[in-house]
Amino acid sequence: MSKKDTPANMDEAAAGGNVEQIRDILFGGQMREYERRFKQLEERLINESENLRGESDKRIAALEAFAKKELNKQTEDLQHEGKLRDAAIKDLSKSLESVKLSLEERITTMQERATRDLSEIRDQLHAQAKESTEQIRLMQTNMAQSLEQESNTLQESKVGREDLADLLAEMSLRLKREFDMPED
Repeated sequence: MSKKDTPANMDEAAAGGNVEQIRDILFGGQMREYERRFKQLEERLINESENLRGESDKRIAALEAFAKKELNKQTEDLQHEGKLRDAAIKDLSKSLESVKLSLEERITTMQERATRDLSEIRDQLHAQAKESTEQIRLMQTNMAQSLEQESNTLQESKVGREDLADLLAEMSLRLKREFDMPED
């Protein structure tokens, strides 16, 4: 016999069994009802939990799908906007290149015109200087001729030395009163 099988333990077991029987008689129906209700409640909670989990999974999947859709849309929009900006940058670059070429052509044209105008001005100045030089030479020639003519006129109209000597001698005699003038 083991310690469990001792008469004191058996009495306790029998007393415990009696208490169980009494409890079963008094509360047995209620306890079985509570157990059945707990089991139903537990089953319902499990079902509700599974339903909530399923509903949550569906909503999460829908949310993920929506987020992916929105993300894809935003990505497409960004790519489209990037393409538009790239096209705008290319157009702007072409425009700037066109403006640059136009400005270079205008600058070249202006440089050519300035060179041509400068050459024309230089030619005009050279022609004017040549004309002025010719006029000055002509004036010098005319002045030299005029001076020579005047000199010749003066030479012709000048009193000769002998005539001047006679005139002075006559004046001297007159001053001395030695010379008488013929009376007319």
